[in-house]
Amino acid sequence: MKTHNSKYQSSPKLDPVEQLINIVTGPELKNSHAWKDRSLRVLIVEDIDADAELMELELKRAQLPFVARRVSSREEFIEAIDSFQPDIVLADYLLPQFSALEALEF
Repeated sequence: MKTHNSKYQSSPKLDPVEQLINIVTGPELKNSHAWKDRSLRVLIVEDIDADAELMELELKRAQLPFVARRVSSREEFIEAIDSFQPDIVLADYLLPQFSALEALEF
């Protein structure tokens, strides 16, 4: 019977929501009291209601405190960046008049 050397075992894969939490907060902050006193500001760039609702549902499922604002145009996006000051932007890759790549360039 062959055994695997634990040195070469891969770490468990994180689901996408856990990956998002680690990117935004850093793994050491995820369960800290400092993070629990604050809500993550999420700007959602999406033109389809159901898709935006799915994004919010996944954040709720992860028990991540957040406040979301949804926009669907370049003009709304630019205004929201200034007024809402999001911690993270979740964007549909391609909208009728705006794309995630354009958002990144901003």
